[in-house]
Amino acid sequence: MLFDRLQFIFPGFFPTAAPRRKRRRRRASRSLPAGEKKAAEEWFAGRVTEWADYMEIEHGKVRVRDMVSRWGSCTSKGNLSFNIRLLGAPGEIIDYVIVHELAHRREMNHSPRFWAVVKNAIPEYKELRKRLKATGGELLSGPRPRYFEGLSDAGVPRTLKPTDGFERAVLDSPVL
Repeated sequence: MLFDRLQFIFPGFFPTAAPRRKRRRRRASRSLPAGEKKAAEEWFAGRVTEWADYMEIEHGKVRVRDMVSRWGSCTSKGNLSFNIRLLGAPGEIIDYVIVHELAHRREMNHSPRFWAVVKNAIPEYKELRKRLKATGGELLSGPRPRYFEGLSDAGVPRTLKPTDGFERAVLDSPVL
């Protein structure tokens, strides 16, 4: 209040910061076509439900976005978001990210207990995590995969299958 009065009396005497512009959350070039987004969300929702049932974890809504630097996120309400660029990765990597985000429903941190939840579902998670870190930059910076154009299942990546016990079968998924 006093500053405003002094500024009025002595205009230009006190330096003022330029008003900050709000950053736009998304650039227009990163928005997803509606049909592609819906199909990707349905596919991810199916995989998330399959893994959530296996891990006996409840979750909220499943969203798909074209994120700049994250593979996925989990809110405290249990809503999960996944990067559409994950669809360019092998299926077991996608499943690792899904399990990672579901594990946050039990532990909202990266403590040893969190990693125990991940290991319980995917014992080879360390290998998958290394592969994602090694090749993830190319997926994030490259063109967005177009698996869901025309809403066909032709390009859906092959994935791990949660089964009884801790066995999983990897179905011919390509190796990075």
